[in-house]
Amino acid sequence: MKGKDTLSCVAVSVQGKVVELGPDKLPDLFAKNTYMEKIYPDEQSRSALTVFQIY
Repeated sequence: MKGKDTLSCVAVSVQGKVVELGPDKLPDLFAKNTYMEKIYPDEQSRSALTVFQIY
């Protein structure tokens, strides 16, 4: 993040092979990126999320 809110973010493009890990890793990601709780405050809003691994 460049600023203090989500509108101050910078986009990054990456290339590689991708595998879907599923939603089981979401709690780890939310613990490391607490600003995501503001975007997805409850379980209903997080139900559309999944985790991908790029390698």
